[in-house]
Amino acid sequence: PDTQANCLLFKFFADSPTVTMQRLKALTTGSIPTFIDINDVKFESAAIHEDNLIDKWKEFNRTMVILGDDTWVQLFPTQFDKCLDYPSFDAKDLHTVDNGIIDHFEDEINHWDVVVAHFLGVDHVGHRYGPNHPAMAAKLNQLDHVIRKVVNQMDDDTLLMIMGDHGMTEDGNHGGASAEETESTLFLYSKGSPLREPSAELEFQTINQIDIVPSLSLLSGIPIPFGSLGAIIPDLFFTLSYRFLLKFFLTRSSELAANVSAKRAPGAVLPSILHDNIFTVSCFNNT
Repeated sequence: PDTQANCLLFKFFADSPTVTMQRLKALTTGSIPTFIDINDVKFESAAIHEDNLIDKWKEFNRTMVILGDDTWVQLFPTQFDKCLDYPSFDAKDLHTVDNGIIDHFEDEINHWDVVVAHFLGVDHVGHRYGPNHPAMAAKLNQLDHVIRKVVNQMDDDTLLMIMGDHGMTEDGNHGGASAEETESTLFLYSKGSPLREPSAELEFQTINQIDIVPSLSLLSGIPIPFGSLGAIIPDLFFTLSYRFLLKFFLTRSSELAANVSAKRAPGAVLPSILHDNIFTVSCFNNT
């Protein structure tokens, strides 16, 4: 009860297709991958070339480590400072990836700006046995123990984010657009700073997965990836001043204006109303 103000809980909605590669693209670019992407790569992961969170963190000298699912390394082959990844496609293997993360997690948790730990046991149990099998309860208990250790060891300036990239059907599958497949959970915890008013009720709101991208951009002080379609999660910023938020939105407006100007066709002239607004935003932002 003493830490309720330090927690946020959301229903986490994923657009279809609900397969891991497409979900990771959405969670890092803020865009909405399509079934065409899947057909193009024949279910094989390929490096992301769109503007994304990982590249932005790298550009702004944030240090990063990935533990677990090797799909992250396929999507971002050179961006992480350290990779402790494991093969992800043996759905019968319930423990190798998770145990590998657990073996290294304590040594890595407080030494990087960004730590990504992608466990696969819950997903693999679902594929092999379904969500209601005793093996699922055992796996969830294992992860609960891991989360408790992380909470105890994390410092006061760290934000812990626990999420599912997709749901699963009663027979343990995913990939489509049913509610079972598109709904998961996002849990946030900050040991040092409250995430909501202590007296506020913990509401189970629904947010989109792509909302993670602009929200983490603002929290970490980097520009939002250009193709991001998500909205900022307001609950994460209730302690910030209006002046800070205004400065961020003005900065974002200048970024968008610069991109519009840079991407226009050679020789094309911007409409006067757009040009005037770009100039106004740029001047206001510099005051």
